[in-house]
Amino acid sequence: MPRDNRIASDTTAPEPIRAEAWYHVASYSRDAGNIAATHDALNKVNEISPRGLWAARAATLQAKLPPEDGAPAPGAMP
Repeated sequence: MPRDNRIASDTTAPEPIRAEAWYHVASYSRDAGNIAATHDALNKVNEISPRGLWAARAATLQAKLPPEDGAPAPGAMP
């Protein structure tokens, strides 16, 4: 994950590359159980490339997460 963080934070890198890196940071954060960091990384994907491929993938991942406030996701099974 450190490499992805460096790429994601490199403002000289092309936007699609940075968006992909933030998506991977989000995925790693989710796997580690850090939902707040996952939401933060997904928000950065959308800031960088709101209409790109990685934003679409981020939306899919976001839909599978609980909301940031800790409430159950709409339609989530108990």
